[in-house]
Amino acid sequence: MFTYDQRLDTIVTHAWEIWTKNGLRLDDETRAETTKTVQDAAANSYVDDISDRDWLAATLARLPETEWREQMPHNPNCDGDHCRVETGEVRVYPLGAGGNLILCIACFAHENRYHYNRGHETGRPDDWPHVNWNTAEKYPQEG
Repeated sequence: MFTYDQRLDTIVTHAWEIWTKNGLRLDDETRAETTKTVQDAAANSYVDDISDRDWLAATLARLPETEWREQMPHNPNCDGDHCRVETGEVRVYPLGAGGNLILCIACFAHENRYHYNRGHETGRPDDWPHVNWNTAEKYPQEG
């Protein structure tokens, strides 16, 4: 079982990566400010017996939209939030039970990292499989 501090660190890390798109285009001062903002949001979102998934969602809901976040690149063909460029190939990331994500390579890597971390946290890595970008189905792009 993880302690509150261990869980808080995990929530802060995941929320910061999602909210800042992995800190893309942030200088050191802005990184420090955003880290503190996420730490406060996570601490204020905690309630007894909250699941990590719900805690992360509650933390993200407390974080404001910001000007620097809106300036981040986003591939319109990608379902993810970690794009590094506005164009490029996207591929299918199967989630199981018929669900899929359509992701660019940066978001694909982020999803695999998330699956690795969840497998490690739960002690059940087989329930959180990785998908190989090179063998994943290419998704037809619009226009």
